[in-house]
Amino acid sequence: MWKSTDAGHTWTFMGLRETQAIGRIVIDPRDANVVYVAALGRPWGPNRERGLYKTTDGGQNWRLVNFVSDRAGFVDVAMDPANPDVLWAASWERVRGPYFLRSGGPGSGLWKSTDAGEHWTRVTGGGLPTTTLGRIGLAIAPSNDQYVYAMIEADSNPNPASLRRGFVPDTTHRQKLQSGLYRSTDGGQNWTKMNDNDDRPFYYSQVRVDPRNPDRVYYMGANMFFSNDGGKTQRRIGQGIHTDNHGFWIDPNDPDHYIVGEDGGVVQTWDRGRTYD
Repeated sequence: MWKSTDAGHTWTFMGLRETQAIGRIVIDPRDANVVYVAALGRPWGPNRERGLYKTTDGGQNWRLVNFVSDRAGFVDVAMDPANPDVLWAASWERVRGPYFLRSGGPGSGLWKSTDAGEHWTRVTGGGLPTTTLGRIGLAIAPSNDQYVYAMIEADSNPNPASLRRGFVPDTTHRQKLQSGLYRSTDGGQNWTKMNDNDDRPFYYSQVRVDPRNPDRVYYMGANMFFSNDGGKTQRRIGQGIHTDNHGFWIDPNDPDHYIVGEDGGVVQTWDRGRTYD
């Protein structure tokens, strides 16, 4: 972890070196010294330094507030815009080797805390997938905290022979009947699968919500899509720019302005995707 107090001109190392890979950072808007870090862990092997971390003193000290296993780190964390003590987080069990990736396992799951990360409950049922989970991307609508989106990898048909050998091919080639974009409109009590779009989940799995419209959602894979009805119907955007989209930031004061990070670099639009720089 690194920290800047001068708008990025200089940086100071703040620890968590052994987490190695970090999926998401969120900062409490009431107190910039309170930070949560979703740490995925070592990309190429198990380690116990992975998990969900919290600091209350600006990174001087870190506390591991949610640990699943040495193979399941945390890849995403989202903070309720109406109540920052409410947090959602996604754990992800994955095993990577030189010629394979096993994405998913018992350590993957959706978690919720209502007391600023002190205690966590695993969220199941209510319409969520019932098979083994993989990577999950999270987003809460800034304009309505009851709208929670989750892009979920759920493997419905793994290859038993491959599992016995300890080898599972790239998840692109596995049937994932329950994978897709899910939405809750009651704060996570009940979930509805909005579509099947979850392209190569281990590589993408990013979802964002318009800051003013809880039904306008963006989700990314090799291509970018948006929907004005929570994912029921969708349109592709970003034609003409590079494929493989991994980062997405929407200006909270101007939803027509957003920035995309993809394999070809960084682009931005000022007219909600009609043209890009």
